[in-house]
Amino acid sequence: TQAVVSVGLIRRFYSSAQFIKNAIDTGLLGDILRFDVRLGSIYNWPVASDFSFRKETGGGVLADAGPHALDILLWWLGDYESVEYYDDAMGGVEANCEIRVRLKTGGTGIVELSRTRNLRNTFIIEGDRTTLEVDSSIDPLLKLTATNDRRIVFSGRCRWDGETVIDPDAIFRTQINDWVDAIVDRRRPSITGDEGKRSVELIERCHARRQPPRPQTRSARCRCRWDRVDGFAAARPRSATGRRVRRSAARPAGFRRGRSGRWPRP
Repeated sequence: TQAVVSVGLIRRFYSSAQFIKNAIDTGLLGDILRFDVRLGSIYNWPVASDFSFRKETGGGVLADAGPHALDILLWWLGDYESVEYYDDAMGGVEANCEIRVRLKTGGTGIVELSRTRNLRNTFIIEGDRTTLEVDSSIDPLLKLTATNDRRIVFSGRCRWDGETVIDPDAIFRTQINDWVDAIVDRRRPSITGDEGKRSVELIERCHARRQPPRPQTRSARCRCRWDRVDGFAAARPRSATGRRVRRSAARPAGFRRGRSGRWPRP
């Protein structure tokens, strides 16, 4: 076939994402040792149906937020060697999940996604030279810290040469123009079908290896407030600001103190 397929993974066209890709490829961070990704918020998108919450339609936080998060991570860091996956689906769709990944280069890391909690919403990538942290917004603050001296910090926002503010519409135009140019110039688009399916294959592998939430050791347990969200009992060990909250007197039936299956934090 002569069809040209370009996958709509818009985050790859962010100036910040391009900078990070270049920084890793050129060795600015050094060898990648570990990474930590926490993306989540209490779900409040105005929906017209339960499409995103039904197992039959592939609902769940991994299928929703996972494709973009996992694609950008694999694009930056390369292919993975092994994966462990934990979620709270309990026969339905997951509201919280955790992916533990070992890269082919030897680095290891965690990706945590949530629909019931406000998480840090940043990517942290630690190299043996520099540690990078960037938030998940379209115009993120990027912070570089010297790994051997945490007092040395550089932070700022990425811009193309001559650009003063981020124009979201311009990013979409760049993505579409790349596809059109690939058709006209008879070349490969920036994001081919093979590139796009990598994150989908990882998601399918995670679902095939689904495990219940990891239990915490006694030393790691903390006081939790219980919230029930659409039938799911979610432990809330910290508020949105990161401060610990007191345990509510009421706990869901069937849950014992300290056995909440809460998700580990960095």
